[in-house]
Amino acid sequence: MFHRSCPQWFKFMTKSKVSLLFLILVILTKMTQGMQVTGSFPLGVNQTMTVEICNDFISQNRTVIGRIPIDASGHFTFDIPVSADHHVFYFRLGRWEGVFYGNHNGSYEIEIPTLKNNEPIKFDKAEIPVIWLNGSDDLHRLVLNYYKGYNNFLEEHYFDFAAEKAIGKEEQRVHIQKKGKGLDMMPENFTRNDSIQIAQFIDIVQTFDDSLRQSLPINHSPFLFALHEYSMARLYLIAQSPRTALWEKYFGSVSSPLYQHPAYVQALELYFNDFLSEGNKKFIQDSQSALTSPIGLQQLEMLLNEYHILEQSSHRYAAIITYLQHGFNQHQIGANAYQMMLQQIADRVITQNLIGTAEKPICQALIDNSRKCLKEFSLPVLVGKDLKNKKWDNTNITGKLTYIVFYATWNAYSMKQLQAFERLAIKFNGAAHFVAISLDEDEQTWRNAVQNKKWKMQMVFLGDQPEVREQCCISNIPFAILLDDQGVYINDYTRLPEDPQMGVQIERWLLAHPDKAGKGTWKEN
Repeated sequence: MFHRSCPQWFKFMTKSKVSLLFLILVILTKMTQGMQVTGSFPLGVNQTMTVEICNDFISQNRTVIGRIPIDASGHFTFDIPVSADHHVFYFRLGRWEGVFYGNHNGSYEIEIPTLKNNEPIKFDKAEIPVIWLNGSDDLHRLVLNYYKGYNNFLEEHYFDFAAEKAIGKEEQRVHIQKKGKGLDMMPENFTRNDSIQIAQFIDIVQTFDDSLRQSLPINHSPFLFALHEYSMARLYLIAQSPRTALWEKYFGSVSSPLYQHPAYVQALELYFNDFLSEGNKKFIQDSQSALTSPIGLQQLEMLLNEYHILEQSSHRYAAIITYLQHGFNQHQIGANAYQMMLQQIADRVITQNLIGTAEKPICQALIDNSRKCLKEFSLPVLVGKDLKNKKWDNTNITGKLTYIVFYATWNAYSMKQLQAFERLAIKFNGAAHFVAISLDEDEQTWRNAVQNKKWKMQMVFLGDQPEVREQCCISNIPFAILLDDQGVYINDYTRLPEDPQMGVQIERWLLAHPDKAGKGTWKEN
């Protein structure tokens, strides 16, 4: 997942030496029918482009809102329902992704760049931009111009300021030597900065803030206004203390949390990743005690009221959720406590004086993510085809031990593992299912590589589906999963076929479940 960053895309676009190929799209939006996408993509002939939105930028879960078939001439058209709450759209084809900023009732013509060599790109909250040509509004162009100015400011001022304060300290993790490639904003120890230097940096930040308000029509677009507010919130936090004053300025209002805005969530992370583990000793002890209590949410809210933190603020739960997620990801909060507290937030009877219901699906998504791809996680339904072009899905593999390896024929290490995988299938001789799933982009390329051999394991073509990689937590290939007879993960982490311990584990499982052995043969290959 866009672990789960700042606009890293601009640095990439200005300094990358790789050639870019451009996809021309015309996006026509209708208020009642949603967004209609038409255009041409010669390099995507006979392929399918996926259009996605991010449900919220905390869980980073995405929803596919459309699949655009591209015909033999490279043309396509598709009607996409779009909510007014969403302004960030992702266009994905194979290992390529472009992002576009628009309004639900807009009409646009844009170009989306892709990499010529099709190298995989890892995306978080930083995206490769789409190039806006013209349209009924220019939100996309304004957002890119804003990020350009913001990135220039970081290059000219912030990294020098951060470098001077971080020399010899742990905070050098901000990647100063890389000039902001990671754009981690370094909140630690900023209160110990020299007062004169702080004052100088605050003045610089204020001047930058004023210049952007004058040069961009920020107040004319709610999305652009929020982008500026919460981007500047991050810079002001770095530049000065106390943090509590900034809390009230940016998160003390009764306005609704903007979970579908990336800048808002980035600011949340910087402000609240550790806010329950800072302060006086009693506050820290009480907050940590609340996190493990059956009524921890109630205790925590009473504690925040006692210390006058985000009182009557609609952003309070957003802050708590952000802290919980950070603590869980850093292994500072156990899975049980994390899930219990999120469930309390999801189940909370919300009064009209606090917040709406947006937190419930976010909490549920985070709970699901915390259980995802670990032991006792159920494999989602996967649909592909075998070497005889028959439909295949994983619902027919329950009732038997199944070892799955995801691979691609263009990856040499994957093909090495495929040979070791075949040896395992021969060794166990039908005692379990062995399924090799190809994530190649082109089906014929896959067939050319594997069809001239009689395989003992089941060969399946799935294609390079981005959502499948996310559902199955496939961060790289080759990637392996071991499932029990109910289709449930046996391990948090599964070894690859060439690891001798993998065969040992399969053998032990079969010995412990003798009634499940001998049911894993195929004749299709």
